[in-house]
Amino acid sequence: MMKPYFLSLIFTLYSISPLHSEALSTTDRENLMRKLVQILEEAENQSKSRYQKALSAYRSAMNSPEAATELYLKCVELIQFDEMKKKEGDFRKWKRENDERLSQKGLGKALQFQLLWLVLSLEAAEEKADKNDLARHASEYLRLLTTDAKELSKHQGILRQNVLSSLFANAYEINGTKISDWPLAPLPIEMVYEKVILPNFRSSTKIDELKAAWNDRMKNEAVLLDQWSQSMDDSGQSAERSPEYDQFLVDTLPRLKWKAQLDYFQYGNQRQTAAEMFSHIENHLSHPSAKEWTEQLVELLTPPSEKSN
Repeated sequence: MMKPYFLSLIFTLYSISPLHSEALSTTDRENLMRKLVQILEEAENQSKSRYQKALSAYRSAMNSPEAATELYLKCVELIQFDEMKKKEGDFRKWKRENDERLSQKGLGKALQFQLLWLVLSLEAAEEKADKNDLARHASEYLRLLTTDAKELSKHQGILRQNVLSSLFANAYEINGTKISDWPLAPLPIEMVYEKVILPNFRSSTKIDELKAAWNDRMKNEAVLLDQWSQSMDDSGQSAERSPEYDQFLVDTLPRLKWKAQLDYFQYGNQRQTAAEMFSHIENHLSHPSAKEWTEQLVELLTPPSEKSN
């Protein structure tokens, strides 16, 4: 649908344009510029109003899985039925046909987490967004998500979806929001750590927070993989540890620990970290990256004067 302010601009142009070719007069230009300013102001005001309306709805709905599900259904009705001019009873029919899916355990929780990440993403889009607050909020978000990992297992797709492409964003027309250097989905969580959390704590004055962030990342990645890759027995209970989780323990986790130690060496106690790095290599001599780690440690321990030679 064409926006009212664009229609207004078209009518303005038409009203000052005769059927035959003629240059704009000074008065025409001034009137057109004045109208353009009015249109831009109207568009900005409408955008702000829509943004505030969206935030209010999201914040009310993100307080519980039930409220998140209720808002989700309203968004479905708006986008897929009302705007498509479908019959009044079509939405009720759709709900009946999808009752089993809508009643799945963990769906409301997943929608709640999607809403939470959408609101956090909108905060990140603000011009004066506080990166420290965003990093800490993102850390807490991932801790909560990991705590509910088992319940969210069947709904990972929702948590991998770009939140600006979600029904929540489309229904309130905020899907065009521009956000730089920010992951638009909470999964995979390594993207959140790499783009949001760890960069904020890479400082000699935040070494304790940096270590805590690395420890959280390793623990949370392990928990999610363990919970989401386990096979189930006949009763639906977790049966045995998956090969993917075993691979994580022997390959990925040592890589993460090494990356953490590189950060600790740069921003923390170099003497202590160098000893820990040496022990790490000794304990993982058969790891595919052992040779690379050794070369990196040699590079770190070589005095600058010798590197230039």
